[in-house]
Amino acid sequence: MLCSLLDRAELAMRQLGHELYPHQREALRVQGDLHDLLLCAATGGGKSAAFQAAAYASPDTLTVVCSPLVELIFEQTDRSNTDLDALHALGWPEGHAKCGSHERPAEGYGTVRRDAAVGGRQGVSPTGEGAAADAEDSAAQDAPALREGSLAWHIAHDPTLRLVYLTPEELASKEGGCWTSASAKLQWALVHCGRPIRAWVYDEIHLVEKWGSTFREAYLHICEARLSVEAQRRVRQRERSICVACTATFQRRQVGSKQSPRMAVRAR
Repeated sequence: MLCSLLDRAELAMRQLGHELYPHQREALRVQGDLHDLLLCAATGGGKSAAFQAAAYASPDTLTVVCSPLVELIFEQTDRSNTDLDALHALGWPEGHAKCGSHERPAEGYGTVRRDAAVGGRQGVSPTGEGAAADAEDSAAQDAPALREGSLAWHIAHDPTLRLVYLTPEELASKEGGCWTSASAKLQWALVHCGRPIRAWVYDEIHLVEKWGSTFREAYLHICEARLSVEAQRRVRQRERSICVACTATFQRRQVGSKQSPRMAVRAR
């Protein structure tokens, strides 16, 4: 009987025709223990496969992947769907991946309205004290109108969704101090998706330092967005894993660019 995440993921990848590298095995072992992970490897070293394999081996859970590169998001979504379809044909539970980078609505950059706010109150950031209790009590009356077939709709209503690929702007855009309508809807869907969020993955994170102060503003808010979702889901730290993936050029224990003093990545 395959009990551990590593065992299940290794079998899945072997059935897909891949053997795991030692660093991928270690990354899967860490994820299986629900510890946080910083994975640094060369380009082509299989960083993405380390968290994708964990998602393939974890039915009835959701993995949220935040990446700055839209073309990479498209490529990884297609690859994940191909892999999940192949595994389903071999008897694994049904699953699929979805991204939303190509479907952001025009009004997505507007100020949060009452019908789209995660906390249900206009002009209030959803991370204040008491947000978890407020969100549960007001979920029914404050549920945003989700367009059927949109990414937020699939997160909230599709139990076979295994991997979600997002840009920082989709997850954590703000305007006037409030979440934009599009980000608020995605966060609401993540709060109410009805299954565990197994991991939050931040991919290509070395670009935060490489691009410095010109990097996208939404990266300053992705941690706040995750904490808001977890507070409303009442998730404890060891009920999920945070995975950070970067290329081998990321070598220092602490990174804080002189060009971008507000941005830092720390390995503990």
